[in-house]
Amino acid sequence: LSWSYYACAQYNYFHSAMFVKGGSQVLSDSLAGVITANGGELRTSCDVKKMILDGKSVVGVTYFDKRKQEETDVHAPVIIANIDPANIFGGRMVPEGIEEPGLGKLEPASSLYTVYITFKTAPSKKYPLAYSSFIYTDKVLDMPPSELYPYLKTLPAEERPFVFVDYSVIDSGLTTSDDERSFAVLTGVSHLHEWKSLSDADYRAAKEKLAQKLFCRLEEHYPGITGMIERYEVSTPKTAKRFLRTRNGTAYGYRNKEYVLSGRLPAKSKAIKGLYYAGAWTAPG
Repeated sequence: LSWSYYACAQYNYFHSAMFVKGGSQVLSDSLAGVITANGGELRTSCDVKKMILDGKSVVGVTYFDKRKQEETDVHAPVIIANIDPANIFGGRMVPEGIEEPGLGKLEPASSLYTVYITFKTAPSKKYPLAYSSFIYTDKVLDMPPSELYPYLKTLPAEERPFVFVDYSVIDSGLTTSDDERSFAVLTGVSHLHEWKSLSDADYRAAKEKLAQKLFCRLEEHYPGITGMIERYEVSTPKTAKRFLRTRNGTAYGYRNKEYVLSGRLPAKSKAIKGLYYAGAWTAPG
């Protein structure tokens, strides 16, 4: 992990830490409000199929509207792509032969699984919890870094370290004042190859096995906590691949192994005039 990339984030944690009250949907709704307030439109359930080019300048996109079951062209001098840039090139959205310089050198980051949990009542009322509690084994904690990563790759997902994030520790705004329930997640590193070739039945069984193993490990530190669970759902790198369409199902964009600027694409495309990148694929990510 790039020291500079880590240090930038850590600096901000030391000096201030903030969250969006009401969850990420509130942020999405706020951004949508800015767009519509300024005369823009939001079109959902639409798949961009290709970019419309004039030479090497973008002039619009063609998208497929899943509700209307029809293709539509939209013209604009600027396109912002908040997607894995690999989905654009290689003949996917632009013609073969047009490639972004440096794209092939950047590696997608690892992915993760997440167990989403609804608790009948807030765990923080019963246990001395932090917002994020990291569950490790003594063996992992005692390993030198040079040995740790190779060792973790040999472990199945359910035996790796994971994080218990309890949203009831903060004033999250995720529930109404008269609702005693709360939300939390268990999440840890995982990889697409661990899931992608499973049959539907084996995939469901593997997700259930993962959840139950993590619940057992959680019980070791917080006895009785699993009896407070009302409902849970499991997502995997396969889920991220389906909804985000990222290589390896990554949720993080490019791997953070280099200095920020050299480990990301520049915000402005060098291959196509009028194309800009956003999100985890550009600096700062």
